[in-house]
Amino acid sequence: MSAPSNPSAQSNSSTSPERPELPMRIAAIKQAAQSAAEYLQGLDSRPVAPRPESVAALRALCGPLPEASTDAEEVIRSLHEFGAPATLASAGGRL
Repeated sequence: MSAPSNPSAQSNSSTSPERPELPMRIAAIKQAAQSAAEYLQGLDSRPVAPRPESVAALRALCGPLPEASTDAEEVIRSLHEFGAPATLASAGGRL
């Protein structure tokens, strides 16, 4: 008697014809994880309060919302590039 197969592992396959968006979603999650790791690794090399020029750079995120959807990886990249430097540098839970 063979062991039962794991249906959840089969349904999560990145090549599943029922879920063609899955590779893009996985790529976006990996990009978010990489951005988070970079943020945490850089905390010790920056001041706690954001620099004025970092806060001013947030203007790059201002503007009208796009009419069509935007690639999730591009959104994550922009948030990391412009948003992360303008945050309070803390990885603790007190703030």
